Parts: sequence; C-alpha cells; structure tokens
Amino acid sequence: MGTRDNPRSRPLATAGPAGGFTLVEVLIASVLVVLAFVALVAAFGYEGLVIQRGEEITYGTFLANEIHDKALRMDFADLFDLDGAAYDPAILSTDTTQDRDEFAQQVAVTPVDATDLGVEVEQSGAQAACLTVTVTVHGKPVVQQAYHIFDLSDVPFTDRDVQPDDDGDEGGSEDDPGEDDDDSDDSDNDNSDNSDGDNDDDDDDGGWWDWWDWLWG
Repeated sequence: MGTRDNPRSRPLATAGPAGGFTLVEVLIASVLVVLAFVALVAAFGYEGLVIQRGEEITYGTFLANEIHDKALRMDFADLFDLDGAAYDPAILSTDTTQDRDEFAQQVAVTPVDATDLGVEVEQSGAQAACLTVTVTVHGKPVVQQAYHIFDLSDVPFTDRDVQPDDDGDEGGSEDDPGEDDDDSDDSDNDNSDNSDGDNDDDDDDGGWWDWWDWLWG
C-alpha cells in the first residue's frame, strides 16, 4: 500500500522580493538628475557670457577704429593733443557721442622713430607716432588697439602739390611736340595707304571691262 505525502510536512513557499525601487535608489537617481540639470543650466549661462563678450569686443574694436579715423583727419603736429584724452561715453570719428553709455575710450599718443617703430623719440622732430586706444565697458578694458601714423606733410607728389594746367590737365607739364609729329606721320601713312588701295581697285575694274568688251565686241 502506497504512502501519501503528508501536506503538513511540505515546506511553506516564501514570498519573493517586492517590485519597485528602494528609497535609497530613488534618492540617488534624484541627485543625478539634479546634477545634470544644474550642469545644463550652467552651460547655457556660459554660452550667453561668451556671446556677450564677443559682442563687446566687436563693438569695442569699432570704437577704437573711430579714434584712428579721427586722428587721420588731423594734422600730424596736432596729433599729440590726443595724448591722455578720455571719452566717456565713447565718441565716433565725427566727435558725436554714440548710443551705448557703458563704453568709454582712453587715448595715448607716443612719438616713435619712423625707421624703427619700437623706439620712442622726442616729440619735436618726430616723423611717426604710435596711437594706442583702450576701450572699456563699465570701467573694464575689453579692447586695446595700436596704430602707427606717419608725418606725410613733406612727402612730394601728393594731391595738394599737383596743380591743374590751363587746359584742365594735372601735373603742369607741357605737351610733347614730338607726339604731334608722330601723329602727323601716322596720318600721312594712312592717307598714302588709302590712295594705293584706290588705285588697285581702279586697275582691277579696268581689266574686267577690257575682258567684257573683248567677249562681246
């Protein structure tokens, strides 16, 4: 007679682990999400600062060039009057104030040797100068440009030294009579060539009519 298993002797089934995340796992995941979000916001903020910095440098370079244009319109002897000048707010080359009040310009003019621009010389007798323009935004420098300007007042053959002739030509030089002779020679040669061509045409026409008279004569 077979034996039966006693149900009381069977081991009881144990419950498996409950589904979902533990509290510790949720906290760790939350910290990681917050750190990623903070890094993303910081990246966007840094990008904005880079764009603003680039815009300030671009506009500051423009304002430095405006001072350079202003200096080029001045006589070289008066250029040194700009040394130590400060414009707040910054100005344009026409001495008018531009719209952005946060920008300012500081100017320095140093006389230098025209043959060696790195050597400073005395102002009297100087033939070249180094114009340095520093542009600031809210008092902080953003651009510094250096330009070299030369004294061209003694340079010959400038526009102001050229005087127009009575006939409107510049330079004051007389016409070369030899050019008229060449022109007359050329015209004579052209006339002689044309006359020779006409004679050749007449000879050809005469030969044609002689042959025609012989054929029908």
